[in-house]
Amino acid sequence: MSEIGIVVLTGDADRERHTYALNAGADICLTKPVDVKVLSATLQSLARRLMRRVSRVDDHATTAHGWRLDAGGWRLVSPYGKAVALTSSEQCVVTLLAQQKGQPVPRESLIRSLSHRAEEFDPHRLEMMVHRLRRKVLAQTGERLPLLAARGVGYLLSCEIGGQ
Repeated sequence: MSEIGIVVLTGDADRERHTYALNAGADICLTKPVDVKVLSATLQSLARRLMRRVSRVDDHATTAHGWRLDAGGWRLVSPYGKAVALTSSEQCVVTLLAQQKGQPVPRESLIRSLSHRAEEFDPHRLEMMVHRLRRKVLAQTGERLPLLAARGVGYLLSCEIGGQ
């Protein structure tokens, strides 16, 4: 399933050409000259539809198959079997979050698990590590890690992680 939309602008008003373009995979076929407001609304509508489609695919991937930890917690495996090697800090955080099964883990608990000197640990390091982990997982698997921020509390995994 493609995550891009195809809009054909043609100077030909022939119905056969429009039908051919649509049957060939175009989402929309407009005849030039096209009003800028109509083009803008068309592109926005197509973008909304594509975002809903991508969102449904992401939701299905997260809930239907599940994530898991392999190799003693050193690899995070996506719902479709793509593995991501974890650093020791990432492994520590993911394991702790997975043990809580969807419940938020306070930032202070995560920081204590990462450092023997929690009072000297910069909380921004935790935020950056979570940000980089999300980005790394998305880049290596094409799937979003369901690692959410619980505002004013900490972080949580919005799905169960198997294999712990």
